Amino acid sequence: MYSTLSSKLKTGLGLGLAPARAQAPVRGFLRGKRCAVLLCAALALAGCAARGPVGLRLNDLLSSDYARMQRKIPYDTFAQIQMALFRHQRLCGGDVTFTADPTHSSYALVTEKDFPGAGWDHTLTIQLVLLLDHPIQATAYSYYAGTERRFDRMFDAIIKPDVCDGKPAAKQASGAKH
Repeated sequence: MYSTLSSKLKTGLGLGLAPARAQAPVRGFLRGKRCAVLLCAALALAGCAARGPVGLRLNDLLSSDYARMQRKIPYDTFAQIQMALFRHQRLCGGDVTFTADPTHSSYALVTEKDFPGAGWDHTLTIQLVLLLDHPIQATAYSYYAGTERRFDRMFDAIIKPDVCDGKPAAKQASGAKH
């Protein structure tokens, strides 16, 4: 009988079984615990809502749901794209990176993160596909909509590496060869 009464008191189900003078402290104790549990649950839910997609993977991002635009790049090789991005970075700055797919030589990614260490949900991604006797096919992906201008700047960095935000890059003061 004691273990049943004790477990019912702990869960709050046995409040009617306890004497009236013992109910007040138990109810106060349980009310305080309920508030703490509700507060913890609300904070946990708020944290989940603020984070956005947890664990968005590259394969998830590279789906038709997140495709924002397609273009053709007038280069024949990925090396030309890499050189253009290096040149653009040297002249204009920025953090657009090129990554070749180690398992498929016809695929590569050009990415720009919103901030250092950003996940795929905060990374603009352009998937490049190299086809024989055709321009390189590029598809831009972003978890968030409204990124067209940023993608235009990324494509400009590839196609027009000497142009920084719509203006020709300033000449290098060191006189280095290009």
